[in-house]
Amino acid sequence: MLFQAREVSKTYEAICLAPTPLPQPKWLIDLPLALDWPNRPKHQVDYEIGKPSQTAVERLSQLDGYAHLRLRPITGRSHQLRVHLAHTNLPILGDCLYARPQPGAMRLNLHACLLAFRHPFTGKYLSFVSRPPFLNSLGFKA
Repeated sequence: MLFQAREVSKTYEAICLAPTPLPQPKWLIDLPLALDWPNRPKHQVDYEIGKPSQTAVERLSQLDGYAHLRLRPITGRSHQLRVHLAHTNLPILGDCLYARPQPGAMRLNLHACLLAFRHPFTGKYLSFVSRPPFLNSLGFKA
């Protein structure tokens, strides 16, 4: 119920392919998403039947053709982060569904770093933090 009511704060970090310097440190991706029926389970940007979806993006660092990004989904659509980034030419490293295979990518470089919410019964604010395990192997600072 908390997820449906958008009362859960979620923050992710990802390593994306970024061959050119990103021009701004923060931006909003606002693209409608829909299931790509012939290619399920893929989703796609669809301006006719897509549901509104937004992702706040922050560039944390950039190194050797990759960008370390912080992502905050404002909406919670299936595959939202992966589709939004791939559509804006920043595919997540290791994403076999929305990007071309990348040599050396052993896993999807997307990690849920923060999950926070107010407990529905006690009212206590709970926050869970987890650092991405893939940063050091790519030369990014954790």
